Amino acid sequence: MSTLLILAGIAVYLVEPGFSLSAVLVIAKILGICLFIMLTSPTSTHALMQAGYEDGIKPYRAKKPDKKPS
Repeated sequence: MSTLLILAGIAVYLVEPGFSLSAVLVIAKILGICLFIMLTSPTSTHALMQAGYEDGIKPYRAKKPDKKPS
């Protein structure tokens, strides 16, 4: 999410000084990068989790706090 917000901020910053053809092309490229990140992030996360699972690494699980009697 932070990467997408940074790229969106850059796109807005480019439009502010003037709306030219070069700014439109750069914004289109930034939007393409955003789309690429949105499509590939779940796939890469799944691949990393699958590799860890196959190596026998157990996922982190937070310990439940001890229940104190009321």
